[in-house]
Amino acid sequence: MKDILTRSLAVSRRRSTMLKRRYSKARHYVPPQIVRRYNQARSVLTEYRRFVMPVVERTSMTNIYHCSEHKSGSQWIMSVLSDPVVFRYSGLSHFHYQSRTDMQDLERISERFFPKPFPPHSIVSPLYVNYPHFQLMPKPPRYRAFFVMRDPRDLVVSWYYSARDNHIVDKRADNPLVKARADLQRLPAAEGLVYAIDYWKDRGRFDALASWAVGAPADDNVTIVRYEDLVSSEGAATMRRLFDFLDIRIPPAEFEELIDSYSFKRLTGRESGTEDTRSHLRSGRAGDWKRHFDDDLIDVFYERTGDLVETLGYQR
Repeated sequence: MKDILTRSLAVSRRRSTMLKRRYSKARHYVPPQIVRRYNQARSVLTEYRRFVMPVVERTSMTNIYHCSEHKSGSQWIMSVLSDPVVFRYSGLSHFHYQSRTDMQDLERISERFFPKPFPPHSIVSPLYVNYPHFQLMPKPPRYRAFFVMRDPRDLVVSWYYSARDNHIVDKRADNPLVKARADLQRLPAAEGLVYAIDYWKDRGRFDALASWAVGAPADDNVTIVRYEDLVSSEGAATMRRLFDFLDIRIPPAEFEELIDSYSFKRLTGRESGTEDTRSHLRSGRAGDWKRHFDDDLIDVFYERTGDLVETLGYQR
């Protein structure tokens, strides 16, 4: 009976995620406050899994931290990690700090601290923080963390379309995205992309990427996963290696079904690379910056970021 319950919860969760992503434009007709309350309720409900769902195998980790910058597939990966099947084979509940705390990630990432420990026996996903401040976080003795790295040029393009068109913007006075959206909607695309580069630099996001690239390789509890590998033809194998690192052992058949359920095509109804600038999942394509950066914009990017591309291990 409990296996049937697990299956039912997984199917329900996956279908609701698919509808949310496939029809993401509808979110703009719902007040942000209602969206936030829905996310809070959904996050709280995951806590009750421990009372009704059997755990087949537990990870040896007390906590897992999914760290990322915005526009690095964080919502997609969060959906995978919060799936009931992951709980079944890890015993860890999903904890979404933006829904469960007052933090809305409005401050610069260089000013973002997490002085209190997150709940034990949870997967914290996503966690937007730079590496030095991640090190300062109180953590249990047994934990694992991973950071999803993405080509910063693609990050700029993805953020530009998201901030201009489809990200839900809570019109709070202290929300910098309110002004950013107004500015981006009046600027031509080329000037808007320069604006995006300057926004990321000013908010400390390029520095945050570099901090993980420099600091994480020496940390045995942390691994870096490239977004480009996750969306490639070897994405399932990359995800499997990540789950092995996290000590989450899902049987092959269930793992394959899990990954397929959250594929770009399944969530959007489009082939990877087919663009919809009004969708939260715009294209699912790596290297898209080459279609948007002309020589002048490339010069601006390197002027603002120096050797960041090489530091992160990408080709200039």
